[in-house]
Amino acid sequence: MGVQGLLPMLRRVAPESIQSIAASSFSSLFPVVAIDGTLLLIRNFRSQYTALNYSFNHFKWAFKLARYCRRQKIMPIVVFDNPIPNEHKAEEHEKRKLLKENVIRDRNDISKRVSLQKTFESVLLSETKQFNVPDFDLDEVLYSLENLLEDVDLENTKLPTPVNPEDLESASKSPDVRVPSPNSIDKKLKQKKLEKVEELYNQLIGLLSDLGSFSDVNEYLKTLKPRSDFRDLKLCVLYLLGKLDLETLRSCRLKVQEELIKYERRLYSPTKQHFEELIELLKILNIPVTYAPIAVEAEAFASAIYKKNLATVVATQDTDTLALGAPMVSDFLDNSQLFYHFLTYVNPMRICDSLNISYRQFQIYCLMCGTDFSTRIPKIGPVRALELIQEHRDVSSILSHLSLSNKFNVPEDYEKQMKIALERFTELPNKNEFFQFITASQKSFLQMSDTYYLDLERQALKVFNLQPDFVEHNVLEYYHY
Repeated sequence: MGVQGLLPMLRRVAPESIQSIAASSFSSLFPVVAIDGTLLLIRNFRSQYTALNYSFNHFKWAFKLARYCRRQKIMPIVVFDNPIPNEHKAEEHEKRKLLKENVIRDRNDISKRVSLQKTFESVLLSETKQFNVPDFDLDEVLYSLENLLEDVDLENTKLPTPVNPEDLESASKSPDVRVPSPNSIDKKLKQKKLEKVEELYNQLIGLLSDLGSFSDVNEYLKTLKPRSDFRDLKLCVLYLLGKLDLETLRSCRLKVQEELIKYERRLYSPTKQHFEELIELLKILNIPVTYAPIAVEAEAFASAIYKKNLATVVATQDTDTLALGAPMVSDFLDNSQLFYHFLTYVNPMRICDSLNISYRQFQIYCLMCGTDFSTRIPKIGPVRALELIQEHRDVSSILSHLSLSNKFNVPEDYEKQMKIALERFTELPNKNEFFQFITASQKSFLQMSDTYYLDLERQALKVFNLQPDFVEHNVLEYYHY
């Protein structure tokens, strides 16, 4: 997850702390890169440039990484998350599990919607007589709803959540002697229209639901989120009225299909077997690779490699790396314009100089913003957190200041949580045995000749029963031999 809101905040208050590095000059600045392999691999799997459900995507990624680094003269050191879940992130894992369940449910609804649209299309193509439904109420409500949506300048596919009636009631009781501005009048008028939209929408749902004999339509309605899928609701109305044409249906289905693919990508992740095969493959290619120690994240161990002076930067999208004390480069091995785009480089020491705070204070600031190991104090975002750390300098002073106001609901054990979280960010692995894998290779990845490297590629292809031309067909552009 990283530090919540950190980079947008830095772009706003300390833009000089974020640098752009041309890919062509990257190796001269950072010849050895510790790579957060788990995050980069997942990012690759979910990229629009990666084919969904292709059995060999992880192999493509590995060969691409190897050839790209040889072409750019970069020495890669790859670290993957340990397969044993980090017990310190149990709460975060539970949140991600619930989020995934919600995504799966939404994906299934969209998939069902695509299937039902195919049913609609079959009816249209077969020229079967469509339903003889009294269309007065449906037509009238649909027409009124469309006109209202145009009046309030809303996108037809998304309806707004109405204002809480209790909030409106309490607001009406508050004395206000000011002359209302034209903007406030417009807002009240718009709110009335939105309430009418809600009323008409519910009326339309009710009319459609009463048509219980049309099971395919009822099944379709079950997949719609309340107040959010007007386009699909309209599709059902047109279908029942016999006014749905193939062009409209196919246009709608194309949009829903695109939405389905987005959900599929969010769920597309490498498996444990993928990681095990990757480690074996990268070792064959003489690239140092390992799992992070138990209870240590990949970006944390990559940061430890940097702190051991075994790497010059960490390649990751996870801004926790900065709180761990290592500089990071994002967009590494990006699929788009790989050799010509700029990479984003951020150094924590440069951030501290720009914000006029110490590194310890920067760590506290990151934790106050929210990370996998800490939560935010309600009503305190990145801007307010920065003001507090710049003014009060340490956790105790900040909490003492906040205690003077009843505005902030600070958890009772917040200072203890911060202390534990700070330990996670400072006590990185440092035993030499953890780093022996880096020097274990018999021949340096960059020192080997092209002929020797290609022999290793062919050896890897045989080990995993891949076609001899697999690399040439999939990653030829990353290095020409």
